[in-house]
Amino acid sequence: MEKKIPFPSLAFFQTLQTLMRQDEARFRRLGFIDTTFGVHLVGPQGQEWRYQLAFEVFDCHAVTEVAAFDLTTLDFVLTGELAAWVEMLQNIRQHGGADVAHSLNTLTHFGERLQMLYADPDNRDKFFRFQESLQEFFDLASAAGCRTTSSNWDSTGPHPNPLPLTREREKTGRAPHTRVCLLVLTRLLVYHPEHVVWLQRAVSPPQEDPQVAGETARCGETGAASCAGARRH
Repeated sequence: MEKKIPFPSLAFFQTLQTLMRQDEARFRRLGFIDTTFGVHLVGPQGQEWRYQLAFEVFDCHAVTEVAAFDLTTLDFVLTGELAAWVEMLQNIRQHGGADVAHSLNTLTHFGERLQMLYADPDNRDKFFRFQESLQEFFDLASAAGCRTTSSNWDSTGPHPNPLPLTREREKTGRAPHTRVCLLVLTRLLVYHPEHVVWLQRAVSPPQEDPQVAGETARCGETGAASCAGARRH
């Protein structure tokens, strides 16, 4: 019988730590990671769980449970209600990895589901610099049997077909270039009108040049020969 790992718990993060060490190549492709941050969960009855994770190069070399955080010694803290964390893990379990709507980046972007606390803006930037590696770390939960300590959700074990790093994680029905642009849009640190316009153009079907369209229409009215003569002049 498969062992169920309670979440939240120190054992859960230690399991992810072990899985990361067993799949080092997965993280080497993303580049080194150098950050120490906290994870803070708040339960429906006011319960609180705090964990501190330290990453260096391609390894999570320390995982500890703490009573309180010292923001001056951490790059940042990700905090949110237990329900938000559980929803992310359910999504990871379902798809073999978090989809765009349930990624750490999306959940923290507007500070509605998860918030990021920090003392130094330069340290905060490490979240964005290493977020892909951090997301891959949490996505390892798809290979671990987990259960929450305060809800009825219980996974049925590892995802039957965890998606590899480079494989598409969710079928949205959109063209590939559309999915890429939407992903870029969700990862913009600051929305800018020019960025949005560019992305809208990128995901829209090619537009016909009005000048070319007008010339084509005139060719249809006056005959191909006369238009050919006009182009020669």
